[in-house]
Amino acid sequence: NDEVDDRFNQPLMLQPGFQTIRIPLNDIRNGAKHRELDLTEIAGFALFSPKSVEKMEFYLGDIRLTH
Repeated sequence: NDEVDDRFNQPLMLQPGFQTIRIPLNDIRNGAKHRELDLTEIAGFALFSPKSVEKMEFYLGDIRLTH
């Protein structure tokens, strides 16, 4: 579901420019507080940004699930 305690959440500090971010699948699997997440049921993901007065643009590509 979409409850905060029932999903994987991780704050990321992004800097301007190209970056590679790797998140181990076990971190995602164990991201919910009260259960193990079923990685075969991943339906999507979302990125959130803090409220800011500055204009922000994100370009996202090459998303891969590997282990």
